[in-house]
Amino acid sequence: NDARYYTVAIDASDYALEEDDVEFLSYTILLDENGEPFATNMVDAEGITLRASGQIFISSEWRTGFDPFVKRFDWEGEQTATLPIPEKFMPADESGMEANFSFESLAITPNDKVLWTASEAALKQDGAPSSPTSDSPARMIMFDAPKRRPMGEHVYVVEAIPNPPPDPERPEPRFPPDNGLVELVTVDNAGTLIAMERSYWDYYGNTVRLFEVKTEGASDVAGYFTLADSPSYTPVSKRQLLELTPDTTPRPDNLEGATFGPLLPDGRYLLILISDNNFGDTQTTQFIAYAVEVE
Repeated sequence: NDARYYTVAIDASDYALEEDDVEFLSYTILLDENGEPFATNMVDAEGITLRASGQIFISSEWRTGFDPFVKRFDWEGEQTATLPIPEKFMPADESGMEANFSFESLAITPNDKVLWTASEAALKQDGAPSSPTSDSPARMIMFDAPKRRPMGEHVYVVEAIPNPPPDPERPEPRFPPDNGLVELVTVDNAGTLIAMERSYWDYYGNTVRLFEVKTEGASDVAGYFTLADSPSYTPVSKRQLLELTPDTTPRPDNLEGATFGPLLPDGRYLLILISDNNFGDTQTTQFIAYAVEVE
């Protein structure tokens, strides 16, 4: 029940990813501000990214009893800093991030200067999470990584929940479907990222989409507690790169993480996607690898 990060070796040099190409090497238990392992159910670590200096940043969603956070750790798992989260994001009755729609994503620019995270869906004061008929204006946050302070915010519009193919024999869902912004991967230092959206329909499965995101030209909405106070704003631009559904190969599990690996022998980059198994018996830890060209 402790919070930990794993060191994993992945070999895709032959342009194939088999089960024995993924090797778990070690793990490190994360410590709280008192130097003790986090108490059971007192952290929901979701995002992780590494600075060239060896510092590790980790983001956590929130539940009753603890707040969302972005913290810095060293290789031994000791906490070395906590980044200030703008008040508008903090959970409250009528504002802040929705439960289970908070900090899933985390990424840092290649130059080690800008740290990105985002709400998974709209803040309460900005709107509702996505539905099958409507999208949701999430907020991305830029942090100055060396100085550990917010630099600005942009609106990222999460797509409406994609509907599964019609099936008259499919039972009614046991709980509502969802869709959210679950990961960010930086491509360059100029505000180009890859975003992952993951949706789920009960009795159908996960739909995962990757988008190229450009923040150039997007409005900085950090000064607005609610987007309704902004007379107009320009969200980040998006271009879909990939869609995985229960009907594609590979069939995606609950994919929520992504990272670039090293250059492959032909000059393309390795892009690794990983799932969150939620400690469930019906889910698995899934790695999917792609060779991509970065322009």
